[in-house]
Amino acid sequence: DDQDWLNQSAIDEMQDCDDLYFTGLSSANALSAAIGGKAFLPPFCAALPQLTASADWRQRHAAMMGISQIGESCAKQLKSELGGVLQMVLPFMTDPHPRVVWAALQLVGVYCEDLAPEFQSTHHATVLPAIIIGTQSPHIRVKAQAAAALVNFCSGCEQDKIDPYVDGLLAALVPLLQLDSHLVQEDAVTALAQIANHCSQGAFSKYYDAFMPGLRAIVERSSGVKDAAELQGKALECMSLIGKATGKERFSVDACQLMQVILRTLTGRESLTGDALCEYMLKAIPRICESLGPDFVPYLPQVMPLLLRSLGIDTKYGLVDVDDAAPEQEAGVISHTVGIRGQGQKRVSVHIEALSEKMVAAEIVTNMCMSLEDKFFAWLPQTLQIMVPLLSFFMEDIRHAAIKSLPELMRCGVKHHEAVGNKQAAAEFAQGTARFMLPQVLKAVIQESDTECLSMLLENFAEAIQIGGENLFTDREIETFIQVLRGCLDDMFVRREEIEAAIKDEDADEKEHEDIEEDLE
Repeated sequence: DDQDWLNQSAIDEMQDCDDLYFTGLSSANALSAAIGGKAFLPPFCAALPQLTASADWRQRHAAMMGISQIGESCAKQLKSELGGVLQMVLPFMTDPHPRVVWAALQLVGVYCEDLAPEFQSTHHATVLPAIIIGTQSPHIRVKAQAAAALVNFCSGCEQDKIDPYVDGLLAALVPLLQLDSHLVQEDAVTALAQIANHCSQGAFSKYYDAFMPGLRAIVERSSGVKDAAELQGKALECMSLIGKATGKERFSVDACQLMQVILRTLTGRESLTGDALCEYMLKAIPRICESLGPDFVPYLPQVMPLLLRSLGIDTKYGLVDVDDAAPEQEAGVISHTVGIRGQGQKRVSVHIEALSEKMVAAEIVTNMCMSLEDKFFAWLPQTLQIMVPLLSFFMEDIRHAAIKSLPELMRCGVKHHEAVGNKQAAAEFAQGTARFMLPQVLKAVIQESDTECLSMLLENFAEAIQIGGENLFTDREIETFIQVLRGCLDDMFVRREEIEAAIKDEDADEKEHEDIEEDLE
C-alpha cells in the first residue's frame, strides 16, 4: 500500500482513497467554518494529543490533515497560537513514516497560504529549514510536497525574509531539478520561479547562469512531448520571472528566444486559453515586456492583435428569468440558476473559456501599457475603445484590470504628445480621453456593489484626472459626477448603519458576528 502511494500523484490518490477519509476532511473544514474558530478549536485541540502520540501512522497522519483543514476557517484564532501549533507539527516533518511527513509538509504549505503573511514573517526561521530537510527525503512524493510547500511560503513572503535563505533554498532545489520525475520537476521549477519573484534582484542575479541553461533544456526537451506541457509551461514561467528579477542586461538574449517560442506557438490559434502551455506563455509576455522595456516594442505588431481579439471576445453572457424557455446551448457555454436580491431566480449563462481568455488579455494589456508608457501609443486608440467599457463588466477580475488601466492609458497618451513637444495635443488628448471615460466611470460607480472595487475605481479615475491636468470637464459634467458621488456616500452610510445594527443583534451567533465585523472593515 505504501509503495503504491509513493508512486501515485495526488490526483490519483483522491480518486482511489476511502470516501470516509475525504468526508472527514471536508467535515472538519465545513464545521469549523459554520460555528467559528472560538467554538471549534477547544474540542478539536483536545482530541489531538491522542492522535499525535499514537504509534499508528494513520492517526498521526489524521492529526496533520485535520489541522491543515482549519487554517482558513480558524485563521483569526490560529494566528495568535501559531507558535504552539508549529511546535507540535514540526517534529512530524521528520516522522519515520513518509505519509506523515507528506501530511506535515502539506499542512505547512496550506498555512503559508491561509495565514500569510504573518506565518512567514514570524516563523521563517523554523519553517524554511524544515522544508529544506523535506526536499532531501528519499521519497519522490515527499520531495514534491516539500517543493510545493516552498512555493506557498515564497508566494506570501517579503524580500527581507527570504533573502537570507536564498543560497540554501537554491542548493536544495538543484537536485530536484535534475531528477527524472515530472512530478518533482514541476514543483521544483515553480519553487525556483517564486524565489526569483520574491527575493531582491541582487540576491538572485548571481545564480542566473546556474539555472537558465537547465530551464532552456527543459523547454526544448519537453516541446511536443505528451504530458509535458505543464512542465514546459512552468519552465517558461520560471525563465520569465528570473529574467524579471535579474534585469534586461542579463536576460535580453534569452528573452528574444523566449518570445520566438511564444509567438510561434500562439500565432494562428483560434483560442489563447484552454491549453496549459498557452496560458503559461501568455502570462510570461508582460514579464518579458517589463524586463525589456522599450526593446519589447518590435514584438507589439505580433502580440497586440492577438490580445485585442481576446479582449473583445464575446463571452456569450446571458441573464434571463428562470421560467423563460431555455435557448439551445452553444458549445462551451454553461448555465446556472442563481438567486439575485430583488430580482428572484435567474438563469445565468456564459462561455467559460472565452471569459478566461478575456480576463487574461485584460490583465496583460494593462501591465504592458504600464511598462511601456508612451511607447504603447500606437495601440492606445483601440485599447481605449475596448478596455474602458469593461469598467462595468460582470466579472470582478476583468473590472479590476479595466480600473487599473485608466491612469496608464491616460499617462501613455499624455507622455507621447509631450515627448514630441506638442503640449497642445497632450491637453486635447487628455480632455477627450477624460470625457470618454467619464460616462463609463459613472455607469460603473452606480452599478458597483463591491465597496473595495468602488474605492479602487474612484482612486484610479482620480489619478487619471491628475495626469490629464486641468480643465478636463464641463460644469455640467462635474455637477453630474458630484451627484453620483453623493448617492454613493448615502448608500455607504445606510450600509454602515445596517452593519452596526447587526453587531448589536443579540440573536446573532459568533460566526455571524465575525462575518459582520469583516463587512464593517
